[in-house]
Amino acid sequence: MKKSLFATIVALFFLTVTNAQESTFGITAGFNSLTSRISFDGESLSSSESGFFVGLFSEFVTGEFTSFQPQINYATVFVEGERLNELIIPLMLKYYPSEKLYLQAGPQFDYILDDDADDVNKLGVSVGFGIGYDINKSIFLSARYAIGLNNRIKTEDDIFFEFDTDLKSYFNNFQVGLGIRF
Repeated sequence: MKKSLFATIVALFFLTVTNAQESTFGITAGFNSLTSRISFDGESLSSSESGFFVGLFSEFVTGEFTSFQPQINYATVFVEGERLNELIIPLMLKYYPSEKLYLQAGPQFDYILDDDADDVNKLGVSVGFGIGYDINKSIFLSARYAIGLNNRIKTEDDIFFEFDTDLKSYFNNFQVGLGIRF
């Protein structure tokens, strides 16, 4: 299942890029919030931590009202004085209902960069959606929320597996930023 999902995403990316009529590149940065939802035995708990992100993107016009924007972000949040560092890769399809306003949706992948994060699955898969506004041809504002789809707690060959396999944790991500197109 994971291989076919990945193959579909790669095929969609290359099909879009090859058919793109116009492309732009740029940088983006802003506020990053990571919410961890933990559920166990019918109870749930969540906590949010904040930080920042900075990234690179490209945007490929695919139609009169649509475009495709792959992006790679370095993001960090501060948890009890410690930093959690991630690479976040959103692959957003954008729809422009008006000249400056756009809606975006698509898959998002994140990877925890810290070596000491042994008790969590480092790779996460999310579905993201958001909204943006082009201030002018070069500068835009964007907000995106991504809902985690896979359990981030390791359940094989670790201490949690011995006690309870019903322990689950999902990461949700919220970003608000400013971008510049070149």
